[in-house]
Amino acid sequence: MTGKVTAIWGSPGSGKSTIATKVAYRLAEQGRETSLLFCDTTAPMLPCVCPPGEIERERSLGSVFAAAHATANLVSNNLTTLKRSDKLKMLGFLKRENAQSYPQCSERLAAELIDCLREIAEYVIIDCSGSYDALTLAALKSSDVTFRLVSGELKSVSYYSSQLPLLAELAPNLDAHLRVAANTRPLRFWEHINQTLSRTAFALPYSAEVERQCADGNLLSELKSKDGRLFARELDKIISEIL
Repeated sequence: MTGKVTAIWGSPGSGKSTIATKVAYRLAEQGRETSLLFCDTTAPMLPCVCPPGEIERERSLGSVFAAAHATANLVSNNLTTLKRSDKLKMLGFLKRENAQSYPQCSERLAAELIDCLREIAEYVIIDCSGSYDALTLAALKSSDVTFRLVSGELKSVSYYSSQLPLLAELAPNLDAHLRVAANTRPLRFWEHINQTLSRTAFALPYSAEVERQCADGNLLSELKSKDGRLFARELDKIISEIL
């Protein structure tokens, strides 16, 4: 199997983890073997995705960092699995772990890890961190599809603008990235987003239901409210670019 890698990059707070999780969950719902990789080691995302009672087997990304080389067997054995779905598997740091808990991931190991995930899953969704760590760099260099996010907050717009020159040096396919306006609200800094992104491909609306799920650590849940369904419809447009 040669899985398709999707990288989701953006400023801190732009909704990367939320969108990456929702995309991975919906792909798994469609019966597709999906792996979700969380790159952030400073704020572990696995505890924020679903209640502990829904986890079948909990493993840490750090176990891969501690190895000399990443192999498909090693990575597979350290994927977090769920009781509700055998199609979605996740990899990230656990509660109370941090960047000092394990050896630092090298660029070589990061590239091996992503290659292993390609062997394991049909679709690999990577939630890039806000910094240029080895995993995020490997994701940006090797992804088949990359989404660049910016939210409606002025700070997010400023971060996005300041990072583009550096990103241009790190990502060989920068012009092919798909631009996403996330957490959009009517008239709220919309002109800033349009000026910053130019040629916006997608606009994900603000959803109070999604915000509640984030606060509750329950992102692997259906969206049932009116604004949740609107968010899901726009999310499906993003997923169509991945398939």
